[in-house]
Amino acid sequence: MGQTWARNRWNSHESGAAFDRKKQPYLAPEMRVFAESQNFCIVSFVDNDGHVCGRLLHGRPGEFAKVPDEHHLFIQPLNRNMGDLPSRKATARSCQLGLIFIEFKTRTRLCVHATGKWDETEGCLGLEVTQSVFHCAKYIDPSYQITRFASGRPGTSQTPEFIMAGEPGRSIHELADFLAEQGVAFVCTVDRNGQCAVNHRGGKSGFISVNRVQGEPWVLLPDYTGNGAFEAVGNIWETRQAAVFVPDPERGYGVIVSGPAALFDGEVLQTEPFVKLSGAKRVLAICPLYCAVQSWNDDLKNKGRSIRSLQSSNGLGRDEGCRNETL
Repeated sequence: MGQTWARNRWNSHESGAAFDRKKQPYLAPEMRVFAESQNFCIVSFVDNDGHVCGRLLHGRPGEFAKVPDEHHLFIQPLNRNMGDLPSRKATARSCQLGLIFIEFKTRTRLCVHATGKWDETEGCLGLEVTQSVFHCAKYIDPSYQITRFASGRPGTSQTPEFIMAGEPGRSIHELADFLAEQGVAFVCTVDRNGQCAVNHRGGKSGFISVNRVQGEPWVLLPDYTGNGAFEAVGNIWETRQAAVFVPDPERGYGVIVSGPAALFDGEVLQTEPFVKLSGAKRVLAICPLYCAVQSWNDDLKNKGRSIRSLQSSNGLGRDEGCRNETL
């Protein structure tokens, strides 16, 4: 429904249909080989509190991902602090997850939809694949690397101040400064049927920004001309919620920001603050109600410490401040 709306709006039926024909309801042999050669992925899910979320999982090459057959995928990460993943108990039902495996140097990305759950005893994410596709290589920087999968304990300076308690009024400023340094992001969304998805976004440092829209701070992500699939855009149109996971390979952690979401396009992009996002065809906006830092360094204390309510120290959270019409 959402994808159909988006393809109608931006006249991408032909390119969207061509992309759809690449989708498979299983993992083809080349997909299985690619997945098993990777040492990290991003997973998108709806957490126990109903918030769209994303997390980087990593492990040892050759051990991290296992594909026993075309319909099943097992992820065994080294970072096992999975308290926000739903359906962790053996008796719980599976949930719908989205995953992306991305190899920057070859500009290859594999997107997967699956049902599954985290097995806390085995430390494994077991998945039954429902859809897979090799996505296009646009906007992937081959020089980018996520390599800091270290066991050495980083110093306290590695933890950004905007997640620390007792600093009212600074959270949004610290978040804006962090995002201004980054050139890669992963947009996590969910459709009306509960199927989660994760999509790569890339650009020059600073392409993600925090700006005021109708007086309230929003995280803005420019959306450029792509393959016309419009998965993330369509999902946002359907459910009005999204998250963005932004990794920092130098520091060894990522930041997840989640909340109500909106889409902007057309003439409004010629006004502040959107005019600064040169070349954007659309802008994805997320009202940052929830924020968490996720370290992939195994022995970093306080992994996943979060501000569940950024609005408490920044005047956010008023419902009227998070209502924007989807244009």
